[in-house]
Amino acid sequence: MTPAEDEAVASRILRHLGATAVLTIPEADHIALVEPRISPLPALESIVTDDHLECLNHSYGKSFPDLARAMLGQFRNPLDLIAYPERGAHVSRILDWANVNSIAVTPYGDVQLLWRRRDGRG
Repeated sequence: MTPAEDEAVASRILRHLGATAVLTIPEADHIALVEPRISPLPALESIVTDDHLECLNHSYGKSFPDLARAMLGQFRNPLDLIAYPERGAHVSRILDWANVNSIAVTPYGDVQLLWRRRDGRG
């Protein structure tokens, strides 16, 4: 949308809700995340990332509470790593590694795996 269209939508929302201001959505590079607390096996490094934007994009779902937290820059429990397995052997290796190290793994989409430590963070 153009800036003028953004302003028109914001104005309508403010009138409808009786609010006085619209919050500014933080830029991704202004949202601080904790450093990953886990590291993958060297054999998995080519399919694993701890990229800041990827972790932001995958830390929440699409529900209203999740979107609201993301728009407020609240990432108290971000993902540590994101894997993009290219074949079944990668999935098996990831799951074996996660199991041995007590790391929770959550499937996302078709081929992505996300994980968090099983220490109450997720």
